[in-house]
Amino acid sequence: MADHPPLLLLHGISSREEVFWRPRRQCLGGFLAPAFRVLTGRLRRGRGSAGVWPERLGGTTRDGTIRGGAAGGSAARDVGAVAPDGCGLPPDPVRCPPGEWDFDPYLTEDLPIIWAEACAVAGRPPIVLGYSLGGMLALLAQARGLIAAPALVLVATPLLFPAIPFYPPLMRRVYAVARRLGWPRIPTRFLGRLLIWVFAGGRPSRLGPELRLFHAQIRAAGVDVPPALLGQAAAWVETGRWSDRTGRHDYFDELAGVTVPTLFIAGGRDRIAPPAVVQRGYAAVAASHRAYVVIPDGTHLTLANGPLAGGVAAAVTRWVAQMGMA
Repeated sequence: MADHPPLLLLHGISSREEVFWRPRRQCLGGFLAPAFRVLTGRLRRGRGSAGVWPERLGGTTRDGTIRGGAAGGSAARDVGAVAPDGCGLPPDPVRCPPGEWDFDPYLTEDLPIIWAEACAVAGRPPIVLGYSLGGMLALLAQARGLIAAPALVLVATPLLFPAIPFYPPLMRRVYAVARRLGWPRIPTRFLGRLLIWVFAGGRPSRLGPELRLFHAQIRAAGVDVPPALLGQAAAWVETGRWSDRTGRHDYFDELAGVTVPTLFIAGGRDRIAPPAVVQRGYAAVAASHRAYVVIPDGTHLTLANGPLAGGVAAAVTRWVAQMGMA
């Protein structure tokens, strides 16, 4: 384990860090573990704490979790008195109202805490693998110098947003209801289970394999999200642009600042981050060593969970070895 290169996993918009570790026998984290020292990042979503699991889920208990940024503290400073090169310690986190937490504080507040802790645990800057929103965070943080990963892996990462029927009005309607009722969180887990009930007619046994996997992920790794995050995501889908909360600054234009080796992995059947969209990100970075891989039958969910996640892990392992980082 000590000789394996460290790899930090960053999860997506409506999932917890467990998304990489469920189902236990067919999960991306498990498939990666033989070749890497896997660290699992945790975004705090405006409450609780950001941080990392120092080892893979199941390898340590929650009691072994290193946490940072809890309730206005600066626990990340206690992780290591001396940070490795490229692993500067973050400033004290700025308090943001929980319901107003969106992509912007994820980037400027959560990610520096996660990065400092991951570096302290690993003893050196880890490779970063971002899944979905986690990939968006990794790319922009690297471009801005908030992290200094030796390489990036982006899995199912949408940097532009294709038109998907019914998504924008549904997202906007849920957002409007949440604002009207003053919800501090969108009940994503409940809504996901309700959707499953509708599709299954009240009988989960009727679900196909992918919906069964979705049902399992909602139960094991789903998380309720702040309304501001849903509102920002709705704006991305409506406009097709990856912009800040004001809508005036386009994050995509910053990708030329990414110069480290970068691997983009797309699913051939992913509707959220289809290959054509992922390829635009691949073309935008300025990395001299970059690669683009398509998993033909992969969807947004199955690239991280289920048998196809094994193909993702194999592609990552081969590429890291080719880069001389194994």
